[in-house]
Amino acid sequence: MIEVFLLKLLDVMLNTVRSAFFVRNKHFLASLLTAISTFTYFLIIVKLLQISSFFSIALVSLAAFLGSYIPPIIIRRLEKDKVWVFDITPNSNENGKEFANQMRNKGFSVVTYKSYNKGNECVVCSKVFSKNKTHSRLIKKNIPRGFKWHIVSAID
Repeated sequence: MIEVFLLKLLDVMLNTVRSAFFVRNKHFLASLLTAISTFTYFLIIVKLLQISSFFSIALVSLAAFLGSYIPPIIIRRLEKDKVWVFDITPNSNENGKEFANQMRNKGFSVVTYKSYNKGNECVVCSKVFSKNKTHSRLIKKNIPRGFKWHIVSAID
């Protein structure tokens, strides 16, 4: 019974990690995990046919839950931080200058450029660079109401 639980846990974890590899364009590793997962799945089926009890089905379901819940947590912990670029458009030129200076004074890397806001007014826009998740939260917290912003890209 424990063997079936561990096999199902492994099967679902492999499938979850495989999905992450596909998203990151690591197709060979994802395909390899698919093959291993399929082999594991068939081992589970053979074992379950020998046992065939309600408890074994519940155990496999619990393993499926844990197998899909645990890998994202591990992957998130192992991932290195990326540099996120916040592109921020102010509601006025003066507010744009003020915001850029304020962010520089707080130690953020800021690049400014001229653009147009919704009101077709020429304003000083900012690209603010975040080194990690904590910096991203601080940047979001400091963006005044009325400013438009979005995350442009992440740099690996």
